[in-house]
Amino acid sequence: MAACDYCNKNFNLFGVHENGYSFCSANCRNRAQELLKSLDRFPPQEIESYIERVHAGPCAQCGGPGPVDLHHSYRIYSVILLTSWSTRNHFVCAACARKEELKSLGYSALLGWWGFPFGLVLTPVQIIRNIASLAGGADPQHASPRLRKILMLNLARQAALPNRTGATGRATP
Repeated sequence: MAACDYCNKNFNLFGVHENGYSFCSANCRNRAQELLKSLDRFPPQEIESYIERVHAGPCAQCGGPGPVDLHHSYRIYSVILLTSWSTRNHFVCAACARKEELKSLGYSALLGWWGFPFGLVLTPVQIIRNIASLAGGADPQHASPRLRKILMLNLARQAALPNRTGATGRATP
């Protein structure tokens, strides 16, 4: 399951994927494209500065020093004929991301197997995805491409708010 980068609505397989963004519909994609056009008035170094400032900022979960990035963990639980699986996004430091991935690994290992047929099939998939997340990880020196795109969309939203502009007419990140 994915979340729309524009409206944050969850959707399954049938979304619109374009330029690294995921949208629940073409309508959200079109709205996001209009929003991103507002970034044309920003100098590239100002956008880079905003991204690096957020990336180097403190962890929202533990309050510790950055870098922070967008990390994922994967969960599944099953009860007889019901199986539910999800991808959880975490905007945290590497240590907090590891904790969340371990929690999701344990959660899936304990609660994923109890449904037929999908629990038996999808639990190993979610466990392997969590192990891969634990083994891999974002480069602490640079914001991930996914984080960069989300932050650019957030900056465009800030620029569109009339009360967030300063004397220059630009958004204050």
